Amino acid sequence: MSLFGVRKTRVQSVSRSVNMRHTKDFDWRPAKNNPFKKKDEQKRSTRKVAVLVSVCVVSFGTTAAILMYHPAFRITDISIEGTKRVASVDVKSVVAGIMEGKRFFFVPQNNYFVANLSDVESILLKRYPIHSVDITKQFPNKIIVTVSEKQATFLYDNGRQYSYIDEDGVVVDVLKNVPSDQWQEQKSVQYAAPATADVSTTTSLGVTSTVVTPEPPVETVIVSRTHIPDVASIQAEFGQLPLIYDTRALEAVKDSTTVDADTLRAVLSYYEELKKRMITPRFIEIDQTGQFGHIKTGEGWDLLIRLDPRVVSTQMSVFDQANAESKKSETAVSYIDIRYTGRAYWK
Repeated sequence: MSLFGVRKTRVQSVSRSVNMRHTKDFDWRPAKNNPFKKKDEQKRSTRKVAVLVSVCVVSFGTTAAILMYHPAFRITDISIEGTKRVASVDVKSVVAGIMEGKRFFFVPQNNYFVANLSDVESILLKRYPIHSVDITKQFPNKIIVTVSEKQATFLYDNGRQYSYIDEDGVVVDVLKNVPSDQWQEQKSVQYAAPATADVSTTTSLGVTSTVVTPEPPVETVIVSRTHIPDVASIQAEFGQLPLIYDTRALEAVKDSTTVDADTLRAVLSYYEELKKRMITPRFIEIDQTGQFGHIKTGEGWDLLIRLDPRVVSTQMSVFDQANAESKKSETAVSYIDIRYTGRAYWK
């Protein structure tokens, strides 16, 4: 057998072995997932999620309950700052009372995390003469309430109550009723017209008539009432502020406006000018028109003024001239009138 025959035989045997592969070998497909196995895995995954959610819910609920109900987070330390006229003890008592309530019927209001501080702020603003309220928390059980009180500029007397008012005439707070002993009454005794009565008497000679005149009835009538504020006691009790007695008897209700701002600016200007001249203004009385007033001085005389801030400087120059002339007189002056521009009168 030649060498070429052998080589040929080998090639054919190799070709034959390749061709001998079964046709099923080419019918191969990738393996498919077991549908029953997939359902089992989904169930296990769902159970894991459910357990995880349950654990989270329980943990969250337990944590929330601890934070809301644990005594360590209960607000027990209340600090009040910034009070001057308002008693800090009263403010603290009100805040503590608010904190004793409940939120949503079951959550304690005094809890550090859920305390509704806006409620505290709104109630304090309504209850006290306070301009603003700032409330801050300090972990774990303290709040600091800082108040800014409304600034009272005058003591206002309408004949019924004493009140604080600010520079715009707004009532900051109603202080007390005017005592009855600060009113002086002028009384008059009046007699009614006498009445006569006929009384008949019978005698043996006939009937005679006798006229009897009864005592006339007496009636005491109040002719006038004059209010004289007790300036010393009022200022000692409520502060050394200018006292305004308004004869118009305007209603003084908290946060309402009484005297207009221009009138108050005029009052302050006159007070300052008098003090520069070493004259003590005791109080000012505003007349029924609201345009004029007179200042009662500590020197015993009155200054009649026009309540217009634009004329204060001019009229005080007129006052200086009139005051100098009045001192030349041997008699004491009872008043100086500078109500009219450029003119002054005194008596």
